Amino acid sequence: MTLKHFAVMAGLWLCVATGAQAQTGSHAGHGHDTPPEPTPASAAAKAEAWAEGEIRKIDLKTGKVTLKHGYIPNLDMPPMTMIFGISDKQVLSQFKVGDKVRFKAVDENGQLKVTEMVVR
Repeated sequence: MTLKHFAVMAGLWLCVATGAQAQTGSHAGHGHDTPPEPTPASAAAKAEAWAEGEIRKIDLKTGKVTLKHGYIPNLDMPPMTMIFGISDKQVLSQFKVGDKVRFKAVDENGQLKVTEMVVR
């Protein structure tokens, strides 16, 4: 084996050794940006997560509320202002425009509904 072949072999060995070492660590640093699979505990926490928002409009007749909201974890929804149905129309009479609220929302067959809401 010539010195040139030896250098190439040593370089290949170094690449293989450092590549194997990187694979035993975390995925950070080698191009993967896939988040880890949620554990049952984190999935349950996400489903139970409360979002925060501000009431912009209340329609007692239709049972809808317009919320300017922050991130909604269980729906993976970014902050925005939108209209939600509400599971119990009677609950809306307890709130007024401008109230800062915490709420839980769900997607029921494509319809977004607030299932719980409290003034914060």
